[in-house]
This record gives sequence, C-alpha cells and structure tokens, in this order.
Amino acid sequence: MKVYNYFSIYTVRVHSLMEFVEVTYQDMLSHSKTRWLSLFPAIERLLKVFAGVQSYFLSQDSPPKVLVDFFTNPLSEAYLWFLHSQMAMFNNAILMIEGENKSVCEVASILQETTDCIQRRKEECFISLTTQNKLRAVENVQQKDKFYEEAAKFYETCLSYVVKWSESLVEFSCFSWMVLDKVPQWVKVQETVQWLCNKGVIVDDSILFDQIGLVSNYIARELSDDSKSEVWQSKLAHERWFLFLKDCKTEEQFSECLKLVQFYFAIPSNNANVERIFSLMNSQWSKERNRLSVASVKSLLTVQYNYRKVKCEQFYEILLKNPTLLKDIRATQKYDWSQPKAKESEDQ
Repeated sequence: MKVYNYFSIYTVRVHSLMEFVEVTYQDMLSHSKTRWLSLFPAIERLLKVFAGVQSYFLSQDSPPKVLVDFFTNPLSEAYLWFLHSQMAMFNNAILMIEGENKSVCEVASILQETTDCIQRRKEECFISLTTQNKLRAVENVQQKDKFYEEAAKFYETCLSYVVKWSESLVEFSCFSWMVLDKVPQWVKVQETVQWLCNKGVIVDDSILFDQIGLVSNYIARELSDDSKSEVWQSKLAHERWFLFLKDCKTEEQFSECLKLVQFYFAIPSNNANVERIFSLMNSQWSKERNRLSVASVKSLLTVQYNYRKVKCEQFYEILLKNPTLLKDIRATQKYDWSQPKAKESEDQ
C-alpha cells in the first residue's frame, strides 16, 4: 500500500522511476482491505519490479522512512515470496468459493480442503524453494530464526481464521449428500429431513424414500462408466440435480425431492452474487439516471443479470421466437406506474 500510494498520484515520481530503472514500467497495484483477491496480484507485481524499486528508494534523498526500513531489511524480499506462495493458495480457493453457482456444501468442502492444506504446510513447516534461496543469502542466523518463527505463527493465524469462518457452515453439514458426488445414504437423508422439520418444512419421508431410490439409481448409472463418471464429477451440484429432474417422467418421481432442492439452493453460500448485483445496479442507477423508479431498476437488473451470458444475436433470436414478449415490449402497459400520478395532476 505504501509503495502504491507513493506513486499513484504523482506522475513526476513515476517518470523518475522509469528513468532510473530503464525498464518497461508497470503500475503498482493497490490492495483493498475488503477484497482478498487484490492482495495476490499486488504482491506479484511488486516482486516483478522489486530490484528496481528497491534501488530507486535507497537512492532517494528523503524517501518515506517506512519504505527505507522495508527495503533495507535483508529479509524483505523473502517475506514477499513467502506471502506470494501462501496467497496463491488462498487466491485459488477464493476464486472457487466466489463462483456464481456454488452451493453451501460445495463452499464448505473448499474451505475444508483449504484448512487441510494449511494444516499440512504448518506441520511440514513449508517454505517455498524461491523463499529458501532468498534466505540463504542472509547471513544473520537470528534473523533467519525469527523468519521461521513468524512463518509458523502465520500458519497458526491462517488456520484459526479459516476454521472460525467455517463454523457458520457446520449447521448445513446434513445437506452434504445433496452435492450428489456419490450415491446418497438414507441415514444422511433422514438427518436432512429432521433438520427441515425443525425449521417448519414438512416433508413426507415415505414418499421421499422411494424418490431417493430413483436418485440413487440415476447416480449409480452415471458413475458406472468411467467416461460418464468423469463428466458427472465435473458438474456442480445444481447441474446434477437438473439432470436428474430432467430425466424424471412425472412429478410423482421428484415432488418431495424438489422441496429439499428448493430449500438447499436458496441458502446463500457467499455474498459474491450480492456484490455483483450491486455493481450492476451502480452501472444502471447513475447520476445521469437518478430518476429511475425502483421497479425499473429491478427490471433492468433482472434482465441484465439473467441474460448476461447471452450474446446479442442469441437474444435477438429469443425475441423473434417469442411474439407475446414482443407484443408486451411494444405495449404501453409498462408505463402504467405513471398513470395514477398523471390522474392526480389532472384532478388538481
């Protein structure tokens, strides 16, 4: 952050750095405290230009003291490489967690894998080879010992942090079988039914038992062949349930399962989708369009979010095949919200 702030608003300093290092300049990246994903690229960018930036600051007459202390520390680059190797792991996990269609148990599984990974790194005192090479250049043994102590504390802190934020998902562990990565066991399904009953959701377990039998048979068929199994395992939970429901011939084959499915996929697994909606809303409800009604904004967001992956040509084809929708678009009904106001003006 300090390096970024030093250059971000001062063009003169940027030109001075470019002339000093005589290499293709790359902007420093800032890390937002509320966005984990911004930390990894910020560290990676600093490491790419570390030698040049270090020489630049140490050659200045009056640079910020905090930056001088950092760049004169023989372990500074080793610390950055250590964080780089750790943030690569966290970055991958966060990208998977913030996927658009991850269910709550899929997120819990990713968090568990991350916890296990941190635990293994802690037990093995894992230090990347690049970091170790930087440490070999440091002659002070006490500084090295301090580095390893802080690395161990780092793993402990990370482990405590991930475990703490995973606790809220433990309540939904009874839904783990609904990921459908293997044939479900009825005893696990019963735990889900009991949990839902406690929440006031009534499920007929007699009918559900027979329907779960159909689910089990369907999954067994998908896992029986290696090629089909590979395709099945590559799909997310909602895609697997969609395929099963599509395979059913009548509603009697899935009616009770549907209650479980609707409840399960209504549980928010993260707030990434909410933030995406706010980003879309900011692009629509701008200063220039601040008179939009809530209903209009809602309609715009509904279309923009649900059709964001549809190309213009595809959307055009959809409209051509839907004459009723085309008729509604041309109609004046969409302006009905303004009629009461207009009538009130006439009465006055």
